[in-house]
Amino acid sequence: MGETYTSRLRSGLLPVLTYAAYGALAAPLTIVAHELGHFGVGVILGTPDLALHYGSVSDTAREQAFSTAAIGAQALAGPIVTLLILIGGFVALKTQTHPFVVGILLASPIRFAVGAVYLAFSLGAMIKGEARNQPNFDEFNAAQAFGFAVEPLIIIEIVATIAIWVWIFRRLEKRTRFRALLGAIVGIVIGVGLWITSIGPWLLP
Repeated sequence: MGETYTSRLRSGLLPVLTYAAYGALAAPLTIVAHELGHFGVGVILGTPDLALHYGSVSDTAREQAFSTAAIGAQALAGPIVTLLILIGGFVALKTQTHPFVVGILLASPIRFAVGAVYLAFSLGAMIKGEARNQPNFDEFNAAQAFGFAVEPLIIIEIVATIAIWVWIFRRLEKRTRFRALLGAIVGIVIGVGLWITSIGPWLLP
């Protein structure tokens, strides 16, 4: 009876631990991929004083009156990379429900949360008849540079995120679905925390 209980405990914890491990690995990779999108386009366009950091890309484009279109393209590159990751992960998940792909798809759209918050505050300001804020995030900066409304882009990102997360939920095996999701979320939190507080600043200060 003791062996049976132990084996059940192990089998119950296995999905949690497996998805947590892959989630912790996947989360920092999505951050780096997003920033590499900015950095890669910056290199191509010759952005001055370009530098890649663990959670951002720095330059002196605005200070040196660099091309507005180039600044917009570099700002838009990160979100585009994230959307491409979501598309690639969606295709991969259709073939096999791998914990690493699940971690990637859960972690990647976290970057879109800033846009969602802006959309909520923007809607509130519009209802109250107040002026909208001038924030500093990728989609908004790209919209300002190219002269288009940022709200439709943010809505597309939110819809894509919800669709992907619903797809993940449906693809996971029913018997272990909630344990797998729990493990993935815990792993992502741990992975992001370690990357931001220690590993990232050490590797890419």
